[in-house]
Amino acid sequence: SYLRREDGPFIDEAFYGSEILSYKTELRLIGVVVDIGYGCTLLEQDLKHFLRVDTITRIYKYFAAFKWDPRNKGQSWIWIPNGSSSGHWVRPADCVLHDRNGLFSTRFSVLDKYYEKDLLGFFSTLGVRHNPRVLDHCILWRSWECTCSELTPARCSFFWEFIGNRWNATTAKLLSGSVTRVPVLSCGKIILREVEDVFVPDDLFLKHLFDQFSSEPLFVWYPSGLSFTARSKMDTIYQSLGVRAISKSVRKVESCD
Repeated sequence: SYLRREDGPFIDEAFYGSEILSYKTELRLIGVVVDIGYGCTLLEQDLKHFLRVDTITRIYKYFAAFKWDPRNKGQSWIWIPNGSSSGHWVRPADCVLHDRNGLFSTRFSVLDKYYEKDLLGFFSTLGVRHNPRVLDHCILWRSWECTCSELTPARCSFFWEFIGNRWNATTAKLLSGSVTRVPVLSCGKIILREVEDVFVPDDLFLKHLFDQFSSEPLFVWYPSGLSFTARSKMDTIYQSLGVRAISKSVRKVESCD
């Protein structure tokens, strides 16, 4: 009910005849697996010989039903198909089950793109994470700093939304070790600038003055539609990364003349 005869090293009942079923005891004595729940180790040995995603999916469902526990979970047990009969094997550590915002397509294999929902729990037991972690986002931002001079507002918003929803002391520590450049809006596009070159616009009057007389963007970018509370959290995040508040960075000198 789980597998087809071509899915593993199975005895061909059509060749031997139905009488072969009466020799279960003898077959067991010579090492043949005759009980349906005890074939995981046998199929594990043959798994990587297959290329068709439908065959591998059937084997995965069998593994899930009988709680397969691979000898080495760190090996490349996950098949990432490319069409119906090609693909490549990857480690569970190189996969996630979901990537809701599509930020990690170049870093992880996202399994809900390839497999039905009922198999995702099985992949979780192999060590596949449900979603990218805060650390993964920090590594992603660092890669953007190194390779991208321009980001889309959507991708940038997804990133900071994730960080804001998980903001705590641990997140702050991870982020401060990864982020040296922050987003600013320039000519309708988002670019990354060094944290010491921009400011948090906590004083709107000063922001207006500097915007009038500066040809370069001086203030950090905020995703659109933020509530007051969310914007305040973004201010906290930016300042924790070393971005100065404009109100604390300007000194007013009044002349007596």
